[in-house]
Amino acid sequence: MSRICVMLLIAVLSALFVGSANAGPYLRYENGMLSLEAQEVPLRDILAALAGQGITVYLGDGLNPVISTRFDNRPVDEAFAGLLKGYDYSLIWREDADGGAVRLEEIRVFEPGRSEAVQRVGSDGLAVVAGSEGRLMIRDTVLIMAEKGVTRAGIASLVAPYAGVVVDFDEQRGLALVRLPDGSDPEGVSARMGQSDLVRIAEPDYVYELPRAARIGGVPMPRSEPADPAVVESDALIAVLDSGVAEPYVDSGLLAGAYDAISASYRISDDSGHGTQMVLIAAGAVDPLGAAMQPRPSSPVLAVRVFDKNGYTSTSTLKHAIDYAVRSQARVVSMSWGSETDSRVLESIVDYAADQGLILVAAAGNEATGLPVYPAAYDRVIGVGALMPGGEVWPQSNYGSFVEVEMPGLALFAEGGDEISGIYAGTSIAAAYAARRISAVMAATPDAGRDAVLGELSRD
Repeated sequence: MSRICVMLLIAVLSALFVGSANAGPYLRYENGMLSLEAQEVPLRDILAALAGQGITVYLGDGLNPVISTRFDNRPVDEAFAGLLKGYDYSLIWREDADGGAVRLEEIRVFEPGRSEAVQRVGSDGLAVVAGSEGRLMIRDTVLIMAEKGVTRAGIASLVAPYAGVVVDFDEQRGLALVRLPDGSDPEGVSARMGQSDLVRIAEPDYVYELPRAARIGGVPMPRSEPADPAVVESDALIAVLDSGVAEPYVDSGLLAGAYDAISASYRISDDSGHGTQMVLIAAGAVDPLGAAMQPRPSSPVLAVRVFDKNGYTSTSTLKHAIDYAVRSQARVVSMSWGSETDSRVLESIVDYAADQGLILVAAAGNEATGLPVYPAAYDRVIGVGALMPGGEVWPQSNYGSFVEVEMPGLALFAEGGDEISGIYAGTSIAAAYAARRISAVMAATPDAGRDAVLGELSRD
């Protein structure tokens, strides 16, 4: 054998058994345990791989050491203690509705004394792809509702043949979030998993879009009497599940709390302005045009950011948001958005909230198609259409048997999604106002159920 052939053989064997420098890391994270194999890999690449598993990651400015290591199934805090000698880090864990830590939500890595000098690795945009029929979903992700008594280990064995990892598991409800390898087919995999005796429901992690604000003109400003000075003392908190709330309102008296279900960032924000508008309506800071001037609840609202900067949310994100609403003892959930995508998992999530005594309202949609829009069309949710200031139905308001009540749907805002003052219209406004009216009803009658609430709204 020639010397050149021997050298080529050695090079090939070295590539097979050692791996080349700067190759991407092998990383697996499951249930608080981390496995990692990296040969001269920048720390940012390792953290980016973690971010790809749904963990929010921040890294200090200019901090990017090269890492060479190999270990299996090491507790994540222990793993980072070994990886990051000389640096500081913090781990934030997401809690379930019962207050128990269930999964790693956020990692921050920084130089000692510089905890604020960090930048996010990647972005807070959800990884959205289109399915076979154009339905949007989260890439390489499946949601499984297990049959009663099935454990996390049972789900792990079910997804193992697909190289899936159980990222999150709600034992109380048997709901698992499963991450699949890059380039997987969530629709096909969930269809096959759904045939198992262990599974009640299996489906992709469907995505829902934030409606665009409808800024309109040519609507006469109605004359109105001053608001009733009486104040209703209320603990009937409204959780507004939307795009968040603008910075000036975070520390205002309008909010009883704020939560970012997209990221565990310290401060909630609002990239579109839609959520801020809905918070102002639900809190009583803005009255829809033509609305009966009712006493305003004194109880502020919970602002919950469920839409990312691109205007997308997902079933799994909404699950965490509703868990927060339940945990925070909200009485009303306002959802000023909707989609024609019907998710059995999302329906089970809203049913869980209703079982906890929450009243849920959702926008019927801003296109008069007559087609059902979800979550408004679910049995346990009150679908809300929109009215013009004079009491007639807004021409673009959707209709159908799932629309159980109609509320004023036009409002004058000092700011909107484009930060321009004007009149905005939509079933979004109507749903947020319905939530506010429901809060007032429940303040006066704490035991009021869905039927009683609907009766009061109908009388409005």
